[in-house]
Amino acid sequence: MDIFGRENTGYAGAYNSARAKLSFGTPGSDVGAKMLVTNLTLNYGQQLSRIFEIGSDKMYVVVGRVQGRGTIANVIGPKMVSAAFYREIGDPCRNTVLVFKFDSQAGQTDLCPQVTATRKVTGVIAENMNMTMNAQDMMIQENVSFQFADLQASE
Repeated sequence: MDIFGRENTGYAGAYNSARAKLSFGTPGSDVGAKMLVTNLTLNYGQQLSRIFEIGSDKMYVVVGRVQGRGTIANVIGPKMVSAAFYREIGDPCRNTVLVFKFDSQAGQTDLCPQVTATRKVTGVIAENMNMTMNAQDMMIQENVSFQFADLQASE
């Protein structure tokens, strides 16, 4: 116990974020390597509707369809964004697939295991793109928002 009477916290492990990397692209391409990505967000959810029965305490849940949204934020500068990438995710007739791979690249020890994860999104269609530039640093930041139909996960 510690000085406050609480149980000691057990150190479970870590990974070094300085070694971690995220790669993404369409199968067979490495479009993400051509972008200076600063942020990635994927949201995937299903609609839930609750129905309450009058005169009782019963509730029912109706599960609707799934929908996914994502955002890729990048900086225009040392690495230029491929116009082909925008054409690919902007064309609703392509059924674009993006694969995101995370690798902590840590050593194989009990306290620092290698952490890997892969997420595959299908039916990607670009929704909008915006650019901002600040007078202070003259950095051009770009955000691309997209919708997708399905998300698959593997470790």
